[in-house]
Amino acid sequence: MRLHQRQFVVGPRPFEDLEGWTVSRLQPDLFLSRCPTLPVRSVEDGDLLGLAVSSDDTELPAAWAGRYVLIRDGMLEMDTSGLLGVFYRQVENERWISSSPELLRRIPPELAEPERRLQWAVEGNEWFEPPHSGVASVRRLLPSQRLPLTKGTIEPKPLLPAPEALDPIADAEHRLRRVVGELAELGPLWVELPGGRDSRLVLAACVAEGLEQVTFTFDRGPGAEYPLSAGDRRLPPRLAALVGLQHRLLRPRAYDHDAAALFDRHCCFHCVGGERYEAAHGQWDQVPREAIVLGGNVFEAGRAYYRLHLPPAPVEWSRWARDTPHELDHGDRLYIEQRLAGWLSSAEQAADVNGRARVYPANCGRLLAAFLTLPDDVRARGLHQTRLIERMAPRLSRLPFNPLPLRQRARARWDRERALVRHHDGVARYVRARVDVLSRRFNETIPTLTVGSAGVLLSLPTAV
Repeated sequence: MRLHQRQFVVGPRPFEDLEGWTVSRLQPDLFLSRCPTLPVRSVEDGDLLGLAVSSDDTELPAAWAGRYVLIRDGMLEMDTSGLLGVFYRQVENERWISSSPELLRRIPPELAEPERRLQWAVEGNEWFEPPHSGVASVRRLLPSQRLPLTKGTIEPKPLLPAPEALDPIADAEHRLRRVVGELAELGPLWVELPGGRDSRLVLAACVAEGLEQVTFTFDRGPGAEYPLSAGDRRLPPRLAALVGLQHRLLRPRAYDHDAAALFDRHCCFHCVGGERYEAAHGQWDQVPREAIVLGGNVFEAGRAYYRLHLPPAPVEWSRWARDTPHELDHGDRLYIEQRLAGWLSSAEQAADVNGRARVYPANCGRLLAAFLTLPDDVRARGLHQTRLIERMAPRLSRLPFNPLPLRQRARARWDRERALVRHHDGVARYVRARVDVLSRRFNETIPTLTVGSAGVLLSLPTAV
């Protein structure tokens, strides 16, 4: 662990507080200071900070997957979900920009730490809601914004591209397989594998491409506030065995108070979840430094979660969304710009302290745009993800997803169906939509009616 690892600062002078950092000149009076472990490469008319690979044959940002910021034409913009987060601060007439709220806070005159302390797994209290940062005078960029490097006002930018795929499932398969294949050329793949759909879909893409990989799960000891579930403990070794891989359970070491304090300082108290536990217990030390870690997050943006369970939206974000209309549904946009660009982005910045590169293949504009064209009922039930797993690695679909005790499964199913009833404005519309899902041509397979000795039988697609 190292303080301010993989971070950057853009400002009118080199950021000289940090030993060993690399400094380059962006403009005559503008400098980029960065930790050497943060990759930087030149792209057409600009510079790319972080890690990005293309999901097709173009070099357009909408096709990129990864975690990065793009600097060009005097402007800065983030990746699709803002996972390489950007903070900015005005000090008199100078604009300072950084991936680290802590580094911006320390620029004279130094600002106070966040007064509000976040709590893990407490609804509405796990992250500072963008565009706020928890630090007075430090702002957070939204994925639907471009930031001028020196002066000027924020400009809007498209959050997602217009959907192009005629077959979203086939398009998603192509993009996911290409992304993991490109990432495999950068280092050994380590796939973070709990028991859910998201990470299994990443594993399926790697299997379909025939890539060498290691699957692993972070264990949590009995003293953890949220210990590893039975499904997350039992399923991953079985899934790995189905595709001929070994699985590693990375066990926690003794709690290190100094490591926890370093973690808190690195992220300016922006992360209180599993990443803090993993850092304090030395679990990332068991992952090779050169590994490319693949995670399953961001797929949830395609699951219609905030369309069915819409939480209150931050006031300032709501004003921005109202003034910069987008074809994207309000709930989907809220999920991307708050849950992903707020909570997940902060978790990723905090995990940078470990010095490993973690990439979410789903963080791709064209991939998410294709998913969002699917019907809400399909998205909410994760049928598109199940179908993709069946296409790419059928053996992985043999085991259940996140198995729960019967009572919990029944309650989760009830909550989901009740949310769908509300979403469809009543039982009648819900039933029509449900029948439509069951009878819809989903990829190339449709339900068929057959008459047998027992009566009429309904044969459903495996995805449903």
